[in-house]
Amino acid sequence: MCVAAMLFPVMNGFAKFLIQHYHPTQIVWARNASHFVFLLILFTPRTGLVRLFRCNKPLAQASISILLLVSTAMMFVSLEFIPLANASALIFTTPLLVTVLSVVLLKEKVGPARWVAVLAGFAGMLIVMRPGSSVFHWAAFLVLGAAATYAMYQIIMRRIAGWDTPETTAIYSVVLSTILMSCIVPFFWKTPETLAHIGMFCGMGILGGIGHYCIAHAMRLAPASTISPFNYAQILGAIIFDYAVFATFPDLWTWVGAAVIAGSGIYLLLHEARNSRR
Repeated sequence: MCVAAMLFPVMNGFAKFLIQHYHPTQIVWARNASHFVFLLILFTPRTGLVRLFRCNKPLAQASISILLLVSTAMMFVSLEFIPLANASALIFTTPLLVTVLSVVLLKEKVGPARWVAVLAGFAGMLIVMRPGSSVFHWAAFLVLGAAATYAMYQIIMRRIAGWDTPETTAIYSVVLSTILMSCIVPFFWKTPETLAHIGMFCGMGILGGIGHYCIAHAMRLAPASTISPFNYAQILGAIIFDYAVFATFPDLWTWVGAAVIAGSGIYLLLHEARNSRR
């Protein structure tokens, strides 16, 4: 989980760097296409193509792919305007949004303690964003949009978990988005200027693929409540990458807001683990 938490900020950092030189459409396409090719190479020898693409819930899988595409696009576009650390902190409102959407869509019952954690997390979000202040930027709403669509992605994943294999769901999560973006990207194409840029384009999908594989493997080795808190190390990784590459360091209130968001998310994980044991 810690390996994944260190890889994802680098992937987003590549996107933040490339978006200064290329259209976001090309960057989102590269992220999805390279991820798709990586998963194809990783899974095909083990499962075979027919078994890999055999799907019991095609409409749900299509919606997952679209949601992940929209989430990725909004996240990458936001990185052109706001620091990587701020975006990483705000994207971690996803577990809070999953809780809210579970009540609305899955009719799950949520107790007072979980609602307090959700409200605290949203307070941390406001501390990071600081609407009305000089540090506020409208692009922060793009990150919240990315978090909301990713929360929807997780909700649907939860509902179809028993119908398709993890390998099938992983490949379908990027196959439709790769096809759609491949149809659009020629209108925005710009030939990469350097070998380093080509490496970053390819690296986004490879880092994302390895990161998701690490998370899936970690989930098989230990309970989610034990290892998921380590995923919040992404915020630290984003701060290090931001400072090393873009010479940007978060202010005190960003640290405070990120800590509140992370604390709320970790509390929700531990609370759900206790309920599961009961």
